[in-house]
Amino acid sequence: MEYTITSRGRPIGVTDLGFKRVGGPLRSGWFHPNAEGERLMPVIAAVYPVVCAYVRHDVHWEAGTSTAQPDPSGSTIP
Repeated sequence: MEYTITSRGRPIGVTDLGFKRVGGPLRSGWFHPNAEGERLMPVIAAVYPVVCAYVRHDVHWEAGTSTAQPDPSGSTIP
């Protein structure tokens, strides 16, 4: 089955979410951008490392609490 990926209501590509699940509810697959998706790829690629750093579960303060903030714009993760 093919799924359409959108950004702000505009289609930017498709995926089949065909990767094997490792656990949990999340699914992933190869992203095949259309012309608009190709145009947005530099922005998507620039933001991706920040998002990954924000959602890391193994980053903790000494007390054992996550360093990620409720709002990513206020996150202290470099």
